[in-house]
Amino acid sequence: MSSPEISIIIPVYNAENYLHHCLDSVIQQSFENWECILINDGSTDKSGDICEEFIIKDKRFRLVNKKNEGVTAARRDGVFESKASWITFIDADDWIYPHALEALWKNRDENDIITAGITDSTGRKWINKRKEEMHGSEFLKSLRDGTTYAYPIATLYNKQVFKESSFFPSPDIKIGEDVLMKLELAKRVSRAKNIDDIIYYYEYNPNSAMHRYQRSILYHIRYDKLSYSITPDEYPLSSNPHLMSRYIASVYDNFLPMSEKYRLALLAASMEYNTSHLSFRERLLLLTARSKWLFHSYGIYKDIKYFLYRHIRRDIKIIALD
Repeated sequence: MSSPEISIIIPVYNAENYLHHCLDSVIQQSFENWECILINDGSTDKSGDICEEFIIKDKRFRLVNKKNEGVTAARRDGVFESKASWITFIDADDWIYPHALEALWKNRDENDIITAGITDSTGRKWINKRKEEMHGSEFLKSLRDGTTYAYPIATLYNKQVFKESSFFPSPDIKIGEDVLMKLELAKRVSRAKNIDDIIYYYEYNPNSAMHRYQRSILYHIRYDKLSYSITPDEYPLSSNPHLMSRYIASVYDNFLPMSEKYRLALLAASMEYNTSHLSFRERLLLLTARSKWLFHSYGIYKDIKYFLYRHIRRDIKIIALD
């Protein structure tokens, strides 16, 4: 068998209800020179058995069994296992249209990343607003301003853009790791292209972690470091009230099941502090002290204190909380 031209990487974790459809959609591709690497990320259901079934059915499938480390680590392992020069990712509960690989492949030209459109189970279509080919800096800007979606799926990658640093599995960043990966890859892209073709079906799950939790403060710091080339020494971002307000709000989003009224009240308070020359840490402390009644009412005051002690440098005395 000739060497594959595209490696399809599918992280698999407890996806027995969706996996057959996903893998069948790979077999049905009009573009046939592919390999599919199934990374079984410690599944405890019948997902492993389904993977075994498909590697027997079609020799283009390969299976890697590993302990559970999360989707980012699974994608990393898949890239390292891949034999092709081009990479694409599929989530195990989604599927791709028969023309998906062909649409991506014919648009590669001199591009390092080609991103297509997706549709989801609610009927929504996600099509990138920016269509023309872009240089690397333009691609990064389009990810930042939302004219290119930062999802890792429905995308073909030149394998050469991946490095160890492309994958950032962290216990403190549960949501948004895939966005951080694509931003990091954009740093090494010479050219990129978005296409109109809808090639991917995303299974929307409102109860998934992505929809139940807010992105953490560490996610936002990492995001801005990648997007704006900000170094840790440049924090606090006293010159950027929007970023400061977002960081402060994200801290409390980790703890509070707030109504929109309370959320807006906290944002307003954080923007008030942005008019002064206080550091990021000092603003957190002041806002926490000001909102002590709210945290007590939700029974999370001790959790907030612990979080601040952990994430704010120890040389700052938290007088406002005592």
